[in-house]
Amino acid sequence: MLNEIGPSFAPVLFRSVSPWEMHAILETGLVTGRGGVFAGDPRASDECHIWFAEAIKPIIHSGEDYLRYFQGLPDWDELHEALDALRDLTRPLYKQMQSEYPLARRAAKVYHAASDLERGLGEVFREALYDLARQARASTKRFPTRSPTSYVIEIHDMLGGTRYTAEDSLQGDAAEVCFPRREAARIYSHIEAVHLVGVRGTAPPKLNKSEMEWLEVRLPKYRQATVDAVLRIFARLRPKIDAVLGG
Repeated sequence: MLNEIGPSFAPVLFRSVSPWEMHAILETGLVTGRGGVFAGDPRASDECHIWFAEAIKPIIHSGEDYLRYFQGLPDWDELHEALDALRDLTRPLYKQMQSEYPLARRAAKVYHAASDLERGLGEVFREALYDLARQARASTKRFPTRSPTSYVIEIHDMLGGTRYTAEDSLQGDAAEVCFPRREAARIYSHIEAVHLVGVRGTAPPKLNKSEMEWLEVRLPKYRQATVDAVLRIFARLRPKIDAVLGG
């Protein structure tokens, strides 16, 4: 259990971001995070954009996990909703199956139909996500030597937020601080530096805030056809999903 210990007092905070996130930050002047989607953290939400205090080491390569970026593509919004709805339908039915009371015939039929749809669509989706991440990582091998493959943002003296204990940190020993996403512009104004991760043959270089205007973010490449193939499968399954959920 993560232990809330009150207002933040950390003078220096870090957050690792992907190239796509860094590009959006430079374009908008906002640091919004991913909304905690798929972070595996029960705090993650619009009210908890998580930063890490005191040590860059535990998080420095988190932005290299391109899988997290692809999990949050807007293309998947309806697909995520469908998978969530199928899980919400099957979860209580599965629990009942494990009890001493058997499911009625109709409920059992619904359970098996929903489970098959969720398993089949979920497997196609997961395979595509890993394929997209592999494509992106492979494309970075062709980056120029001095091109970063991810970034760590360093902010100073950002007051407010909620601090959590280091011993409960999901990143080992890094104390953590949450800010609501509505603070996106204020977070941007507190950027002190950007660390360039993945630059070959050197420790991560560091740009000061005044140098950010010269930063050119190179985006890893992936095939949109991989995304479109999943969406076509989802479209074919959608009538069956709607029928099960509506039944």
